[in-house]
Amino acid sequence: MPDIGSFLFAAIGTLGYAVTYNIPKKLLPLAAITGGIGWTVFCCFPSHPIYGCFFAALSVGILGEIFARKFKDAATLFILPGIFLFFLFLFIHGLQRLINLFLYLIL
Repeated sequence: MPDIGSFLFAAIGTLGYAVTYNIPKKLLPLAAITGGIGWTVFCCFPSHPIYGCFFAALSVGILGEIFARKFKDAATLFILPGIFLFFLFLFIHGLQRLINLFLYLIL
């Protein structure tokens, strides 16, 4: 189950990627909120990471479109940093499964 700590760490991670992506300073908190909410939705599906990634990406996309219309800016400024954490997690999750399979075959 998601908690406030995972929301905050996801928002900080999203904020770091948003700074790297050169998002305007006035939009940085919104990009961080988008990533935090997306991660919270992702954590609601602990046994199915693919479903979690789908619904989290859906929520990030909807929030990105809402913020883009409200602040009259491009939606990619909110969507790209918000969705970055899911690809990173799925890469790490796949790498962990590959290592476990390798260790199972060796041992």
